[in-house]
Amino acid sequence: MSGSAAARAPVYLNALGLCCALGPRAEVVAARLFRDAPEPGVQPSAAFLGRRLMVGEVPGELPTLDEYPLPLRGRNNALLRLALDDLGAALPAALEGVAPERVAIVLGSSTSGIGETERAFRQRDLHGGLPADFHYAMQEMGTPARFVAHALGLPRAAQSVISTACSSGAKALATAARLVQGGRADVVIAGGADSLCGFTLAGFSALEAVSEERCNPFSANRRGINIG
Repeated sequence: MSGSAAARAPVYLNALGLCCALGPRAEVVAARLFRDAPEPGVQPSAAFLGRRLMVGEVPGELPTLDEYPLPLRGRNNALLRLALDDLGAALPAALEGVAPERVAIVLGSSTSGIGETERAFRQRDLHGGLPADFHYAMQEMGTPARFVAHALGLPRAAQSVISTACSSGAKALATAARLVQGGRADVVIAGGADSLCGFTLAGFSALEAVSEERCNPFSANRRGINIG
């Protein structure tokens, strides 16, 4: 979340919401990260490609999002919901007194809801029809920003999603800073979300870049990367 009192003033990150394979909430991730053996972290799974790979999957139950319109549901947006919840009171405090049209939402994602599409088409192949809880708009790249705008009651906020593979989240933060520095927004809710799916794992596997064990960077014995 980026903010500035006036255009051209310094831009800063004033709150962090986080969830990853180490768990939900920044304080939980930090506590687990600095252990000698971080847990749960990267774990083996055969759920995505039918063969065992080490993946970084967010542990535990995610929000169901049943109260949201169907196109805004899905795992990727549930991760965003966790990150928004982690911001706590800092988010309404940053938005207090700011005109809705002076708020922007800039997110990065390379998957959006493609995982929901994968599951829907597997059901279609098995049973001859798409599931009732699937909507094509789930996979659109703009859906994460629309979800955040809906969740925060900010329909008038400028909304965009950047999709440049691994750099998506970093580019979202850089774009947020430019919006504030250029006087286009007073507060920008910025970040990103990527949920695990076969699409990403298959792509990196085709490049022979994925390790079946925990990755071992900078080692002569390294065998590839782990996807999270």
